[in-house]
Amino acid sequence: MTTPGQPLPPIHKTITVPWSQDRAFQRFTAELGSWWPAHAYSVGQARVRRCALEGRVGGEIYEEWQDGSRHVWGTVQVWDPPSRVAFSWHPGREASTAQSIDVRFSPAGAGTRLDLVHSGWEHYGADAAKAHRGYPLGWTHVLNCWAGRRHHWVNLTMNAIVRVMAVRTRTWLWLALVLLVGNAVGGWIAYGREEMLHGHLHVAATVLSLVWLGWLATRLKGSASAPAPAGRR
Repeated sequence: MTTPGQPLPPIHKTITVPWSQDRAFQRFTAELGSWWPAHAYSVGQARVRRCALEGRVGGEIYEEWQDGSRHVWGTVQVWDPPSRVAFSWHPGREASTAQSIDVRFSPAGAGTRLDLVHSGWEHYGADAAKAHRGYPLGWTHVLNCWAGRRHHWVNLTMNAIVRVMAVRTRTWLWLALVLLVGNAVGGWIAYGREEMLHGHLHVAATVLSLVWLGWLATRLKGSASAPAPAGRR
């Protein structure tokens, strides 16, 4: 466990695939746009037309939106096919906050092992600890996509979360309002029939609906007044 003031450790991820080293490297780099889950891990998400990695030192890793604009995630720092690629990493943020991603490919029996190290968290900024907690699961999802394991439980769970979050807040707001009114009316009817247990349950559900409604209203107000994140302006 990391204590306050202690540097955040690098994140390590390993995965093995039944492909040759050349094929594994090619898919990770030149074919990035064919497997990267941009709907979940990108700046523009639904607005992303494609993402790509330019195979050379100094090449950019970026996402391109439907309007043709390019949003840079990082810059290639080491290009050594088919053994290693390393790059800076700052999607949606300034380059000064970049971490380092080092990806190595090595033979593993008849296949290839990929080792990814995400380091340099001291540059991230105030939200580094929060991001550091989220990235391990995120990289598991991403690497499963690279390996063609889209039906892994992590990927299925993350995709479900993304779909739920994609539903507009206003839609959830209306649902919460319907539940609030429905439970209030249900409670009134239950008490009128002297069905006390059902009445109490409806009251509890009404209170929960009211809390949820208030939270959604606050979120909707905040999203309307909040400035656009870096990279989306």
